[in-house]
Formats: sequence, C-alpha cells, structure tokens
Amino acid sequence: MQYEEKLIEMVRTQKHHFIISEGVVFPHASMEDGVYQTGLSLITFKEPLPFGPSGHPVWLMITLAAADKQRHIKALSTLLDILNDPELVAKVKTVNQAELLWQWMKFFQALPFNMS
Repeated sequence: MQYEEKLIEMVRTQKHHFIISEGVVFPHASMEDGVYQTGLSLITFKEPLPFGPSGHPVWLMITLAAADKQRHIKALSTLLDILNDPELVAKVKTVNQAELLWQWMKFFQALPFNMS
C-alpha cells in the first residue's frame, strides 16, 4: 500500500491520528508505508469538520512523510514550534494562497524538507 493510500485509510477508519492542537489533526503512518522523501502537507477546511470518535471540530489537517527517523523528529519538532506560535496559527487559518503560507513558514524557521 502506498503512503497516500495508507493516510486515506487511516482517516476513513479513524485510526492512527491525534489532535495535536485545538482544531488540528495529525494522521500519521510509519516510514515503512511507502515514504520516498520527507514532505509536509497542510489541508485547511473553510468550515471545521467533526473528526474522530469524539467529533472534535478540525480546521487543519497536517500530514508528514519522513524518509528516516532523524528527519521525522526534526520535522515534527519544527511543526510543533510553528503550532505554538499564535500569530502564525492565525495566519494559517486565514490564508488562501499556499505560496504565501509557505513563505511565512520558511521565515518562521528553516524547515527540514522541501515543498513539492
């Protein structure tokens, strides 16, 4: 099974994900699930969606693919730093251009992966 298929399955079956911040869900798979390179995806919803068995409202879904454990830890650490910045989180909620968001994130901290 490819990494993308694994993530879709996890969201559909509501397994292997967790809320990492208010309104932010982080489905994750292991490195053995077909990861070829390190990358990050941010998916924002115009209206919060109920997620998981608890039905918590989610406005942002973040997926992370890491090619090795060292990059996984670095990328996750950077992601958590970003989510702890209220100004950047507010921008993520309102931005409607992916490139602008990417520039804000790069300005915040040098990310350990490339956006493609």
